[in-house]
Amino acid sequence: MYNCLKQAAAEQEADAHQAQFMTALGNIQKTLDSLHDKQQQQINIAIIGGSLTSIETWQTRYATATKFNNTSEINTLINEFNENAPTYITNIFNVLNGQGLGPGTAPLLKSWHAASYAKMYTPVNGQYAFTLRNYLDDYNSIVSWGISMAGYALMCQIIALRG
Repeated sequence: MYNCLKQAAAEQEADAHQAQFMTALGNIQKTLDSLHDKQQQQINIAIIGGSLTSIETWQTRYATATKFNNTSEINTLINEFNENAPTYITNIFNVLNGQGLGPGTAPLLKSWHAASYAKMYTPVNGQYAFTLRNYLDDYNSIVSWGISMAGYALMCQIIALRG
C-alpha cells in the first residue's frame, strides 16, 4: 500500500513537472509567434510604405509638372505611373490580405483583427473598455484606408491609360 501511494505521488509529481514544462514550452512558442508576427508586420508595413511613398512622390512631382504646365514631364509621369500602378495596388492588397508574400505571412487585417479581438475581450480594471463599436470603427478605418490608397493608384492608372 505504501509503495502504491509512493508511486502515485511520484507519478503525480512527474505529471505536474510535465505540465509545467509543457506550459513553459507553450509560452516560448507564443513569444516566438509574437516575434514572428511583429517581424512580419514590419515587413508588411515596409512593403506598403514603399508603395505609399512612391504614390506620394508621384503626386508631388505631378502637381509640380501640372503647375508649370510641363507637358513633357506630365507625359513621363503618366507613363511612369501606368507602369507602376499595378504593383502599388497589388502590394497594398497583398499586405492587407496576406497573399503573395510567402509562406507564413500574417495578413495585416488578420493580425489587426486578432489584436482588436483580444482588446475587446480583455478587461481593463474590471471593465471591458474596447467595444464592438470601437472594433467596427477601427476596421472601417483600416479597410477604408487600404482601399482608398489602392483605388487612388488604380484611378491614376486609368487616367494614364486614357492619356
